[in-house]
Amino acid sequence: MLKQKRKADEVLIYDDGSDYGTVEFIKKYIAFDKLDKVWKLIVNQENKGWRKNFVEGIWSFKGDLVFPCDQDDVYGIRIS
Repeated sequence: MLKQKRKADEVLIYDDGSDYGTVEFIKKYIAFDKLDKVWKLIVNQENKGWRKNFVEGIWSFKGDLVFPCDQDDVYGIRIS
């Protein structure tokens, strides 16, 4: 994502109560790559479940396009 020609306007990451270091990892990633103006980490105070977490995330974005992604999703482009 960092090597894309057009940078993302907004990246929203909603953590729904993970307990395996995700929040700390994302915070370090954002800080290291100085992404804090565009990337936002939202940590739910209570587990809302995947559906409500996705819906609230989609409601809060400000752009024209949204690409929801779950922990096991991978997006990519193959260039031949």
